Amino acid sequence: MPKNLKKDGKLQEETRVQASSNATGEPTQPRPTTANDSASPPSTQDIMDAITALSASFNQKFDTLTEALTELRSTMTTITERVTTIEEATTNQETRLTCVEKQCAELLDECKRLKDKCNDLESRSRRNNIRLIGVAEKEENGRPTEFIAKLLPMLLGPENFSKPIQIDRAHRALRRPSDDRPRAFVIRVHHYQTKELIMKLAREKSLEYNGRRVHIFPDLTSDVLKQRYRFAELKKKCKNLGVKYGFRFPFPFIVTAKEGETKTFETPEEAGKYLSRVVDNWPVD
Repeated sequence: MPKNLKKDGKLQEETRVQASSNATGEPTQPRPTTANDSASPPSTQDIMDAITALSASFNQKFDTLTEALTELRSTMTTITERVTTIEEATTNQETRLTCVEKQCAELLDECKRLKDKCNDLESRSRRNNIRLIGVAEKEENGRPTEFIAKLLPMLLGPENFSKPIQIDRAHRALRRPSDDRPRAFVIRVHHYQTKELIMKLAREKSLEYNGRRVHIFPDLTSDVLKQRYRFAELKKKCKNLGVKYGFRFPFPFIVTAKEGETKTFETPEEAGKYLSRVVDNWPVD
């Protein structure tokens, strides 16, 4: 018998044995191959059994795949629902955040307006106030109002006042006493015109009391002082170079540096740029 024919017979026998095993679910021991078996082809029943076994195997695998796809579809549905919920929540939060930002901006504007108004009211309540700095502690002997009423004409010249200065009240600043740095007097003058006259005279002359320099300043709010403090370096430079300067209430900085021309500035940067152009030998930082 040719070799190729023998090989084909063996292959057919192995296929028949495998199909029989898949159909019954139990392994079947192949029969010894005989000359008659190798010569006969598989029967129709053998082929049908093999097809049935393969179909059952495929169905089982398809069922497993179907279950996996069903589970995956369920998971995707859950994820889609959660993403949709998150997107809706995000949209809602963005809408609310936009409203909150708008309200916050409005509140900031309102707060600034109220702060400016409060500062203006406080400044108006201090219009008649002055501060006197440099008088040693305990000079007033417990009677500050009477002491200041006598001290001001003494410092500024009694000839400048047609009648006694009327002081509503006077007291030391509210901080811990110190001999090295005596507390300032906070003084309320009864008449605004008298207060303005005191400030004018204080700017025109150097004041001394018991051998110590004293100074008189307007009583300004902390916010105004903070704004004016930004111009401290410019004030020093202007004073050293003989440039006239001052403040317009509450804090705009005024300089007269070029042929009597007066300029007003809101920030020290703007004032510094102007002065560096018009003032000779202006120090550059």
